[in-house]
Amino acid sequence: MSKIRSVILAGGRGTRMRVDLPKVLVSTLEKPLLAHAIDTLMGVDIDKIILVVSYKAELVVKFINQNVAPLKTPIFFAKQEQPLGTGDALKAAWNFDRSFSGTFLVTSGDVPLTKPQTIKNLLELHKGSSNTISFVSFRYGEEEVATSPYGRIKRDSFGKVVKIIEKKDCLPEELGIAEQNGGIYVIESSFLELGFYHLNNNNAQNEYYLTDLVEIAINNNLKVEAYDIASRREILGVNTQEELAVINQILENENIRERDLSQRN
Repeated sequence: MSKIRSVILAGGRGTRMRVDLPKVLVSTLEKPLLAHAIDTLMGVDIDKIILVVSYKAELVVKFINQNVAPLKTPIFFAKQEQPLGTGDALKAAWNFDRSFSGTFLVTSGDVPLTKPQTIKNLLELHKGSSNTISFVSFRYGEEEVATSPYGRIKRDSFGKVVKIIEKKDCLPEELGIAEQNGGIYVIESSFLELGFYHLNNNNAQNEYYLTDLVEIAINNNLKVEAYDIASRREILGVNTQEELAVINQILENENIRERDLSQRN
């Protein structure tokens, strides 16, 4: 496989968390959300990590410099000057080094439970299928699907991905789509100039959606595929104190299981 460059979207504010911090610096029981995201990537063969920062970016830089030991994979920073959406955030990373030729792995800094093996499986699918874009999807149960905050995966009558629709842009009948966006992407750098050229903010949030790159690629006869994971637990993000409590409970349960196994052995 060509070089893999990781992009961590880390520019969000902690407004709904009720903290005056970049959201990725909010701590779980063990460590800040961003540290979990970096730990996941240490289990994957990548050549560089680019953190896309925005709100109080200096605090994220300080955290990395003071708390993250030197890694085999170097970490760099790309500044998103204004919060114009995830597509604009990825463009900031792309602008950091437009000469890069290879594969971008895009994750979020506020999603702490993703396992390295899931990333590896996604990369293997991407390579094996010669995709331009591959991304993680998952399925909600019928009882809770309509209230889910995630984007919906629209497929055609042949079962092929057509586009990702953000919840705020869904028609009423689209809210019931069970397959939803997991927010982890693998994208070929060779596509991005074309993708960003066509990207616009004509949507309910007036933002540049990274997810719109999927439809742009498909409209240009490029191959896109979703990797459907069994459980959505790995892509749980943190936007509120209530969601943080859920993450902390999962981490505590995992710690208890590990301690039990260690004692038995």
